Amino acid sequence: MRTIVRDKMKGDVMNKEMSYYLVNSKVLPEVFLKVMQTKKILEMDEAVTINDATKKAGISRSTFYKYKDSVLPFYETSKGKVMTLHFVLEDISGILSNIVAKMADAKANILTINQNIPVNGLADVSISVETAGMKQDIEDMMHSIAKIEGVRSYKMLAREKSGTTESIAKKHERPVSIAVFGFGTIGSGVVEALEKNGEIIGERCKTEIKVKKILEIREFKGPNELLRTSDAEDIFTDPDISIVVETIGGTGAAYELTKKALSSGRHVVTSNKDLVALH
Repeated sequence: MRTIVRDKMKGDVMNKEMSYYLVNSKVLPEVFLKVMQTKKILEMDEAVTINDATKKAGISRSTFYKYKDSVLPFYETSKGKVMTLHFVLEDISGILSNIVAKMADAKANILTINQNIPVNGLADVSISVETAGMKQDIEDMMHSIAKIEGVRSYKMLAREKSGTTESIAKKHERPVSIAVFGFGTIGSGVVEALEKNGEIIGERCKTEIKVKKILEIREFKGPNELLRTSDAEDIFTDPDISIVVETIGGTGAAYELTKKALSSGRHVVTSNKDLVALH
């Protein structure tokens, strides 16, 4: 969650200028989080009084009144604005209609839609929406759109404010889901390396990298046992998995699984020299 914190300037300019900071909620003092929690309670239930809401959130009324105008979720700064949203979409029939439906559910007023001709199976789409009257915050709407099959990435390009356009470009890639074939010495090492270095890799790739499935006939114990499957179809029928890492070795099952992965349009990573040499 992102939060806007307002800084009231000192001295003669106190009433003339305000500074705003975009702060990750993880580093905010607890009192600010409770102020936002109180706002959420009031927003969700109009019958609740401020006194009831502050009690539920665990802060005093005076504290709430002190900070309520200075702490607000990121999406509130976008209400009543025109937002320009950019998407990279796979060339799948009906995908744009699904996105428009999500926006309609959130009560976003669509102003313009611009779509380029797909190149290599991908198309750039820009949509401008007016956020006044939205029943859902802009980030929640975008997260729900990101779950639609075929949405490769999205970013909020800009918002119009008082006749000017303010850039707020921030790209959001869908998490990259990986399946590992085999969980022996190499396979378990791959999973361990991705877990240990996942944050660094994610920062460099600008997206989250995660192991979603491990194909292994033998049962094993540990933190990754819930990722295990003995049925390869669990991987091939999962549309989120775009990369497979083959660590089985040999040219038997490894070949058949690798061939099927490539045929299904997935990327394959392998150090299997015999497999590469023969096929």
